[in-house]
Amino acid sequence: MDEDLMHALVHCSHAKRFSKEASLLFEVNLPRLHPSTWVRDILCDSQFSENDCATIITIMWAIWMSHNRRTHDQEIIDPAASVRRIREDLALSDIPRQSFIPLPGHGWQPPEDECIKINTDAAIHRNAGNTGLGGVARSSSAVLGAWCKPYVGVTDPFIAEVLSLREGVIFAKLRGYAHVRLESDCLVAINLWNSSYIDRSVVAPIMLKIRELFASFLSFHIAHVFRAANGPAYLCAKCACTLTMTESWLDSTPSFLVSSLLADCPANAFP
Repeated sequence: MDEDLMHALVHCSHAKRFSKEASLLFEVNLPRLHPSTWVRDILCDSQFSENDCATIITIMWAIWMSHNRRTHDQEIIDPAASVRRIREDLALSDIPRQSFIPLPGHGWQPPEDECIKINTDAAIHRNAGNTGLGGVARSSSAVLGAWCKPYVGVTDPFIAEVLSLREGVIFAKLRGYAHVRLESDCLVAINLWNSSYIDRSVVAPIMLKIRELFASFLSFHIAHVFRAANGPAYLCAKCACTLTMTESWLDSTPSFLVSSLLADCPANAFP
């Protein structure tokens, strides 16, 4: 039975297609495994880190479910799409749970009825030399969209935060929103925006672009929020660090955001 299971999850051509996609996205490669101890080795051997172990087990679960759906439902699962979804699910596990326990009055608050609230954030991946920009747009009753944008060559946190604000304004303009409230947990960026020293800052070109863009809205406001109110945007930024191109969601909600969105506002409708 172990040998049959090992063949289904490791050696068959279907499993190898999943493994190939996983090695591209996660840089996790299975070594040669012993047929009698392979399960224990993956779970207990020190050569596998906790993150690698979680990734391998999740991928094997996806392979098994794919086998079942192909056998019983005649449904073909694309390994590349499945592994991308796994990456989204695992991105949530990288965030400390205490980040989602807001103090009273410090959590996310729905906007007024006619306003769209956009939260933005940035995450730095110094080893890779890139930044992840992310954002989530919500009305008082629904999640309207989210995006993850990798940005190569920027590792300065302040510049990254201001770039994420700009992306939020661009998103709002492209979607045709009239009343916009932009929120960030970067107090330095918000204070600079509200000051008279924008022209002297290293981020002046980015700030001036934001000023140029917001003229198209009927109302526009940028405000600082505590990190507890910015959880979903941070998850998007964290996920963006793993991407090579921008991903956005307008007609669906990525699985890695569901828990934090529900924690913010259980009544929000999801696309």
